[in-house]
Amino acid sequence: MRVDHVPCGECVNESERIAVEHVLSKLRSHGAPNNRWIVLFNVPSAVNDRAIPDEIDLVCIGPSGQGFRGVNSSRFVGLESL
Repeated sequence: MRVDHVPCGECVNESERIAVEHVLSKLRSHGAPNNRWIVLFNVPSAVNDRAIPDEIDLVCIGPSGQGFRGVNSSRFVGLESL
């Protein structure tokens, strides 16, 4: 499976680095060679151009209906298929 990792910022602590590596490892080990996932990390997000942006830790974009088991999804908002 193809997994493109796009870091939009640096890891601010060890737990962020571990989480990203864990998700990337699980996605890469998933046996679907024709599928592609894009993983964005530390994506800045603000409600307007004057606000200080928050960051979204992980965004995983993949094919519709594709999922896998092995990640504690309670730690990741919006990753129900993991």
